[in-house]
Amino acid sequence: ERRLLNFGHTFGHAVEHTLHLKHGYAISVGMVFAAKLSEIYTGFRQAAYITGLLKQYGLPTQVNYDKEAVLDYLRADKKKQAAHIHFVLLNEVGNAVIMPLGIEAIARHL
Repeated sequence: ERRLLNFGHTFGHAVEHTLHLKHGYAISVGMVFAAKLSEIYTGFRQAAYITGLLKQYGLPTQVNYDKEAVLDYLRADKKKQAAHIHFVLLNEVGNAVIMPLGIEAIARHL
């Protein structure tokens, strides 16, 4: 269950590291990315709600980043096992699941 607290952190840490963003700002962006991945992989339907809520609190929801630099960081992620990274995705708000996604799949969505 502790791993579920990493919602938004996988992509968030990648942009935090590559862009030198504040941690909270990077995780906000990571939460939006994870919510959008959730739409694709779990059928989650509230990505716009999550994005709007973060904006309401003055947090960023997107940044310009170097795709290859982010992918390089993700390839070295401690949550990576073999060719997969374990992303925390949402089935619905308050109901998360850990899903292994291949680097190639992640790259398609960046």
